Amino acid sequence: MEKIIINTADSFSEIHVGTAWETVHEMLPHSGVAILTDTNVMELYGDRFPDFPVLRITPGEESKKLEVVEMLAAKLMKAGIDRDGFILGIGGGVVCDLAGFLASIYMRESDVPMFQHPCCRRWMPAQEERTGLIWKTPRMLSVVSNSLSL
Repeated sequence: MEKIIINTADSFSEIHVGTAWETVHEMLPHSGVAILTDTNVMELYGDRFPDFPVLRITPGEESKKLEVVEMLAAKLMKAGIDRDGFILGIGGGVVCDLAGFLASIYMRESDVPMFQHPCCRRWMPAQEERTGLIWKTPRMLSVVSNSLSL
């Protein structure tokens, strides 16, 4: 496993490469976590997710709408997630883009860890230039796993 730390003036981000899915729960707080995923990933792996509220979106670029973000923010409030909460993005580029954007605007400065599974990503979507909003999210944790066992 490789751990890359990116420091900025007021926060840091960790990227864990090759980390097994089973260890993700060790990196999360015990409460205040919500999982964001799409319905495809939920159907395949949802029974293996940590025991936190799960917010589901429709797969694909069509979910990148402000109405979707507004709906997700309302669900976070209903789940009792406050500004100290974590939004755990499990999925590909759309899921992680939305998780990063939502965390950056929801009660400002929510933490946003992401799990990108090989079946859901082309090449580390959360680190690509086109998902720059995620880089502006404080305290980001990104886990890239080559394990197909989730």
